[in-house]
Amino acid sequence: MPFAIGLLLGVFGAMLLTAAAATAWSSRRSPRAFPWQVGLTMSGGTFLVLFSAMAAWNSDNIGDALQLTGLAGLVVLAVYALAAPFLHRRHRGDDTIVLEPSALTEEVRFPGLIMGEVPYASDAGYLIAGPGILATPPDPTGVFHRKAAPRTLTPLRIRPPYLTDPTGRPDYDGRAVVLECEDDGVPVLVVTRRKDAPAVLGALGPVPAE
Repeated sequence: MPFAIGLLLGVFGAMLLTAAAATAWSSRRSPRAFPWQVGLTMSGGTFLVLFSAMAAWNSDNIGDALQLTGLAGLVVLAVYALAAPFLHRRHRGDDTIVLEPSALTEEVRFPGLIMGEVPYASDAGYLIAGPGILATPPDPTGVFHRKAAPRTLTPLRIRPPYLTDPTGRPDYDGRAVVLECEDDGVPVLVVTRRKDAPAVLGALGPVPAE
């Protein structure tokens, strides 16, 4: 048990250091808050952490546990070598996310917020979208004192979260997307989950084609 715990902590610490290095490297090349390099490192590292603990627990001696962990590390590196070129091609260039607007027939409420120097910005954490209306309520019910965005709020594009986004932007467990908007020249960000972004587009209108 002591060796299993020690090996688990050692591999876990190596994973965190590798993820930190990947974050520092990728942040100089991309503004994304969740680059694919870090996601790949964390997923492979998590597998290796769990496997190393199981190998130490089920092995008869330290040498066998280290050998099994080393073999698992080679497998992880092989998967990295196969996945990295694919992910690099997929995420290079324009990072605009293309989503179709939802056809809204009634109001729906979901997690989200509006950020920017506008009077309808809110950090309450909920959005209400309906036919021709996008509003921020001060409470989860969305019944009282909602602040509606004006018709001048124009969507520009949907993108992943950036490191340069304002403080307080939620990530929704890595599922957040950011809708860049403009209201009479004022930049506005609408942040919500990817699955709820079509409802925002349904309320504001589609993103103009390039």
